[in-house]
Amino acid sequence: MKDALIIGQGIAGTLVSFELLQRNWSIDVADHIEPLTASKIASGLYNPLVLKRRRVVWKAHEMINVVEKSYRTIEKLSGENFLHTTPVWESLPDPGTENDWMSLSDNPHFEDFIGVILSPSNDAIKAHKVGEVAKSGKVDVTTMISAWSNYLYSIQSKIDVRIDPEDLVQRGNHWEYKNQLYKNVIWCNGFAEEHPHFGQLPFSPTKGEVLIVNAPTLTLDHILHGNVFIMPLGGHTYKVGATYSWKDLTPTPTLEGKETLLEGWNKLVNAECEIIVHQAGIRPNVKDRKPLIGSSHIHDGVHLFNGLGSRGILMAPWLAQNFADYLEGKAELYPEVNVNRFTA
Repeated sequence: MKDALIIGQGIAGTLVSFELLQRNWSIDVADHIEPLTASKIASGLYNPLVLKRRRVVWKAHEMINVVEKSYRTIEKLSGENFLHTTPVWESLPDPGTENDWMSLSDNPHFEDFIGVILSPSNDAIKAHKVGEVAKSGKVDVTTMISAWSNYLYSIQSKIDVRIDPEDLVQRGNHWEYKNQLYKNVIWCNGFAEEHPHFGQLPFSPTKGEVLIVNAPTLTLDHILHGNVFIMPLGGHTYKVGATYSWKDLTPTPTLEGKETLLEGWNKLVNAECEIIVHQAGIRPNVKDRKPLIGSSHIHDGVHLFNGLGSRGILMAPWLAQNFADYLEGKAELYPEVNVNRFTA
């Protein structure tokens, strides 16, 4: 018998499996190949601020203290480098926004995260000034997921299969999948408005679109954020994102999405770009914008770690630690993310 079957290996499943392996749990991780999941096209950007609203992310101080340690350990175990701690530059297009940014540094809640204000030496950047977001950076999500998948294969803990709830058989307090018993089943597989192990779940999924572009005349070393973000990928290749749509939940890129992203690009930089790839994915957002974590009120031994939305890279390491503590009876889940706020 193994301790846990984790279903899904996006950002959520990767961090939960990592945390449980750190605690010497015996696990299997089941996932099937889908080229364009939300995790696989995620920007990988992490920062402690809601930049458009000038707010600090919920529990940002706690989360940011865990981010680098967790991802560096995954890098060491997997033998791949994917964490980049180059900070985000927030576009400050005029003196008014510069003054607003400066005023945030006087707020004790913000002071850890407000970096220096710089005058761009790069003529391609249109902003009057840029404000550095301290303790921000990016994770190459595709590389991380692939590297961790290979690590799971190497320890014989990865199963290439799609598992649906009906594929599992309850055996007393345990669960069986293809003659293997598990003490726990943990669903980390993206949004599903109804789940037989949890009932109706309050997902409010959003479609996000991104562009991968080539811009031969642009040399940018930092992530630049304004109406969109522009993220260097190496050479003169950049990722531009991301849109939000609550109406069209198909994984098909749209003309409207492309035009929105190109408009954002043109507001931030003076540089022509050629589109290489246009991608779309569905984020598992929740109606109150907090994750869904906890245990089924219907079946024993069934758990959920889901709904990370667009801040999964920031949230997942810290929440995975709390979730593992909860599974081991060492802590309660944070009520803001406990799934029983909707299902109890």
